[in-house]
Amino acid sequence: MKLNLSRKLNYPVVQSYIPSAVFLTVSWLAFFVPPESVAERLAVAMTIMLTLTTMFASERQNVPRVSYITYLDVWMLTCIVFVFLELAAFTLVLHLIRTKREKTVPLVENAGKVVLPLFFLLFNSVYWSLMLSPPP
Repeated sequence: MKLNLSRKLNYPVVQSYIPSAVFLTVSWLAFFVPPESVAERLAVAMTIMLTLTTMFASERQNVPRVSYITYLDVWMLTCIVFVFLELAAFTLVLHLIRTKREKTVPLVENAGKVVLPLFFLLFNSVYWSLMLSPPP
């Protein structure tokens, strides 16, 4: 006798995956705020960082405790890392402005606008192909 168990993904997709992806996408809009508006950029990124951290903590309370890393853990931590990379890019831009190297600011800005979303799309393609593939 063979018993197949499956889980519906509707709840975690609607409650965790879609909102965190939307928050991450909104955080990238801060790259379109002028680099001189440091407070506004940091406010957007830090608010998103705190929101994602709260979402992650909330999700950890709503699922059974296990001793291994789950796919949802990987997803949420990756979203948090992407926002951290955005904050690092903002810090680099601020450093370049303060050290009078404004010529390289557009390069960092454009890299943030293009590279972070592309890497997130690459992560998504790998993540969802692994998550939705049948177990061995």
